[in-house]
Amino acid sequence: MVAASALVALSDSLVLLVISRAVQGCGLSLIPVAMATMRDVLPAPRIPAGVAMMSASLATAPRPVSRCPG
Repeated sequence: MVAASALVALSDSLVLLVISRAVQGCGLSLIPVAMATMRDVLPAPRIPAGVAMMSASLATAPRPVSRCPG
């Protein structure tokens, strides 16, 4: 997911941009699967903390800076 985000930020062509966004979307589609797996694996009292930790890590993840035309 991070590599796809970097490719999106550095893409020079529309084709590379579209392909990078598709890879990024495939990576993001695995987040609900990871949360469902976590709910299956963790004991019930630890599920809220696990979901909170995963959500916090996704919310604070570094985002690539896009280039401004100019």
